[in-house]
Amino acid sequence: MRFLHLADLHFGKSIYGASLLENGDQGAWVDRFLALAEELCPDAVVIAGDVYDRGAPSGDAVQLLSRMLTRLSELTIPVMLCAGNHDSVQRLSFARPLLSREGLHISGSLFDDPQLAHVTLEDEYGPVTFWLMPYVFPALISKALGDESLRESGEAVRALLARQPIDWAQRNVLIAHQNVTAGGAEGLHGGSESMVGGVGQIDYRVFDGFDYVALGHIHAAYPVGREAVRYAGSPLCYHFNETRQAAKGPVLVELGEKAAPVKIETLIIPPLHPMREIHGSYNEIREAELASPRRGEYLR
Repeated sequence: MRFLHLADLHFGKSIYGASLLENGDQGAWVDRFLALAEELCPDAVVIAGDVYDRGAPSGDAVQLLSRMLTRLSELTIPVMLCAGNHDSVQRLSFARPLLSREGLHISGSLFDDPQLAHVTLEDEYGPVTFWLMPYVFPALISKALGDESLRESGEAVRALLARQPIDWAQRNVLIAHQNVTAGGAEGLHGGSESMVGGVGQIDYRVFDGFDYVALGHIHAAYPVGREAVRYAGSPLCYHFNETRQAAKGPVLVELGEKAAPVKIETLIIPPLHPMREIHGSYNEIREAELASPRRGEYLR
């Protein structure tokens, strides 16, 4: 089973007043990603939250996501998508049952049903079930489960997962948008993450048993605790200090039989306008840029 793991698309994002939709950055990234998906023909694409930059996205942001999802449907590639803290789970899950018939599977609201949306695909080793957990916090889980004792993020998520009909003898993939840590160590936050969603830390061991955990929320790409619990990172730099992160791109994940090592590879997609940080006086920078073949990049 091969699938592409994405997260934190933030369609509609602006940087210092520059719209990444209007200047073509996000549209160009979508084009390059779709070309990659057509070339690889993965069994699925998973998107771990924050597809939009705000809960009420612009029409252009909605159109871009629509174009991306429509093309993946034309390629007959199933999509698993969970809502992040920047998304509105109610808006994102519009017509969810109808869309699932076309291979687009979206997380629902816990207020509607505490059972997580999930879908099972088959390969030569049997079933793989993808579980879609939207952005959650203790008070939300407590109300959904009717358990007022759930006050800490880790115990709340553990209780939510315990309510799911998961067959641990088979392979399971969790798609989540949370602040996941190992030993309490904070992750590699980017400058565009002014806060980590207002939610507390969740230790990666809460997800023991899952064969792969596709995470979103942190804009850097890295594993948490074990190789198969992983942030994909954002597709583009959304702040100047994110230029210090590793080159960005979707994560190609390959699951073999149960308990076999998971194969993981980051596939780099170069941005239309690379972002870089330079230092000097205004005149020095201006002269250097006028003579530079890299004009048009985002600068600070």
